[in-house]
Amino acid sequence: MKRGLETLAEYSACAETQGVDKLIAVATSAVREAGNGEDFLERVGRTIGFWPKAISGEERRGSSTRPRCTASTWKGAARW
Repeated sequence: MKRGLETLAEYSACAETQGVDKLIAVATSAVREAGNGEDFLERVGRTIGFWPKAISGEERRGSSTRPRCTASTWKGAARW
């Protein structure tokens, strides 16, 4: 859970540096099926400020859910 929260916080920071005014996050089967999935979504909302939507496998197949932030989009992202 900690790593997921850290990663989403980094994506949120990336979006902010790029002037994004609307951020959409989705959660797939890993979160839907996890015993603490609802808790994770709640913690994301409370700590990061956006609320991921748990989507079905069908919704996942019909969308592109790849992150749009990469190392080239902000400074100091050596991890990416």
